[in-house]
Amino acid sequence: MLLCLGGTKATAQVPRIDIDINDGTPVDSKEDYKDANIKVVGYGIYNDFECPVKIKGRGNATWDHPKKPYRLKFAQKISPFGLAAGKSWILLANSQPGSLMLNAIAMKIGQVVGVPFTNHIVPVELYMNGEYRGSYAFTDGI
Repeated sequence: MLLCLGGTKATAQVPRIDIDINDGTPVDSKEDYKDANIKVVGYGIYNDFECPVKIKGRGNATWDHPKKPYRLKFAQKISPFGLAAGKSWILLANSQPGSLMLNAIAMKIGQVVGVPFTNHIVPVELYMNGEYRGSYAFTDGI
């Protein structure tokens, strides 16, 4: 993404998440976790990290969309992107029209006005088994 600011150019990097499923097959179930490895590149804005993870599908109506949402489960609590530590995290697919910014803006407004249990959202670019999957929202697994 390229930002133009007062005639100068600055590059804005969205964190990249690479998830490699151990058996190389796609995530095709909302019930069964698959063993995988996750690598996060924060481009100097967030800390990079790499570790094992379990992944499965999630959602109801959104699971039937071509762009799938996922649940991540770590063996121990982690605090990616400077968020509060937790074991369970979500990758929202933002597959509904307008949802790419809508979810992030709604959650930020909730945080600003003090709505309890408001999720934090970090936009990310997702790659799975080396294939680009698109823009996702990384969020708490509340």
